[in-house]
Amino acid sequence: MRRSGVLRLLALIFALVTTWIFLHSYSSLNMKTIRLPRWLADLDSKKVEVVRTKCGLSKPCPDNFFAFKISSGAANVVGPTMC
Repeated sequence: MRRSGVLRLLALIFALVTTWIFLHSYSSLNMKTIRLPRWLADLDSKKVEVVRTKCGLSKPCPDNFFAFKISSGAANVVGPTMC
């Protein structure tokens, strides 16, 4: 074997051993070991009303104005949108 082959083999073995150690050490996690703060359990779920604007704009349009937003696409992946 060449040096590069030995180095690749050692890198693969190192990655596998590291992954095994990581998984072995964190496989014992369950819900009892994850402790949330006590104040989180006592939190009453309050409904917060979110103000929605036309077309998802960041600010509401003034009266007598037309809400208009143009979003450009990302190359050929996402097409442009117009509201």
